[in-house]
Amino acid sequence: MLEKAKDKNVYTRLHQGDLTGRLDLEDNRYDAIISVGTFTCGHVGPEAFDELIRITKPGGHLCFTVRDQAWEEDNYRVAMDKLENIGAWKRIEEKTTVYIQQDGSSCNVCIYQTGI
Repeated sequence: MLEKAKDKNVYTRLHQGDLTGRLDLEDNRYDAIISVGTFTCGHVGPEAFDELIRITKPGGHLCFTVRDQAWEEDNYRVAMDKLENIGAWKRIEEKTTVYIQQDGSSCNVCIYQTGI
């Protein structure tokens, strides 16, 4: 996928990393992060939120989707509420929508703002 992104010639930098560990990026680097297709069955779980929060500037935004099946199996709500309760982020918006129409799945689309 990085090669396809590179071929578009629109990105200043491309990084490859593993969200289950620490990324080779400094704290508070990005104003916003968008993640689609990451938080799904058999991919990355809610433990990756800590790292995404770390690299997002205070007051920045995280927008991501979580597939319905993963939402239930991996207890996303519990993990997300815990982060909100400690002030790491706050929920701005959350809604359920169609994810993969062919298989009848849905997802939660979530927007959070990091702690200020």
